[in-house]
Amino acid sequence: MLWLDHARSTTSAGRLLERVLTLDANSKHLSYGPSDVTVEEAQALRVLDGERSKWEKELSDRRREDWEMEQRVREAARKGSGRGF
Repeated sequence: MLWLDHARSTTSAGRLLERVLTLDANSKHLSYGPSDVTVEEAQALRVLDGERSKWEKELSDRRREDWEMEQRVREAARKGSGRGF
């Protein structure tokens, strides 16, 4: 965590990440015009949005897979209990 904090405060990529995360968080309460955001920040916001969407889809897929596995386990347990085990 210390390395990440250091990189976010001392590297150009880290500072861009900080600005973009701040813009993203503030965009829920404020509106920005084209002159308020640099091209670099706008591109980074698009990347952030894409990565967030990808993460949400992966999370949803994992939850669905977990639910399906639970259903299979319950069905197997139900069938197994009928056999006298």
